[in-house]
Amino acid sequence: MSTYLLGTQCLFDLGRNDGGALQQWFEGLPPQRGLFVEDISLSAFSVSIIRRHFSLNPPARTAERTLHENLETLIERFQTAGQVIGASPAVVDAWSRLRDEDIVYELPGGRSQRCGFEEKLVLATALCGNSGRSFILLDRSQSAFAELGIAVQNPYRPS
Repeated sequence: MSTYLLGTQCLFDLGRNDGGALQQWFEGLPPQRGLFVEDISLSAFSVSIIRRHFSLNPPARTAERTLHENLETLIERFQTAGQVIGASPAVVDAWSRLRDEDIVYELPGGRSQRCGFEEKLVLATALCGNSGRSFILLDRSQSAFAELGIAVQNPYRPS
């Protein structure tokens, strides 16, 4: 049973395959200890967000096509392992409570962005987790997550 839910931005950034701290963390390189890829799931809504992004913005350059291919490979890897979490009644109920919340993300560089409809479904998935046990969301730390009661681990930063 997975303990962690990979955030949408983390999934997108993993697709970059840039060898950075997040990539090293995901591939099990130091400083990660005791965590296996099998411990991580994706929300079906993250998959939807990624696919919608490329549907609305078809990759034109080589780097964009490579990113798209890398993401589809990652998504397939999670799907094959049965680690894509869909919408349970509990997730839909949690989302109905989050839907009208004004949730703001802090972006690198001091900018901010409002959490959209689909991302709120990802957060609801993190809250509901597996068998009534919440997931630990793998994402950049956000004060908004703590306010919602979502535990977060930041894989961009070594622990």
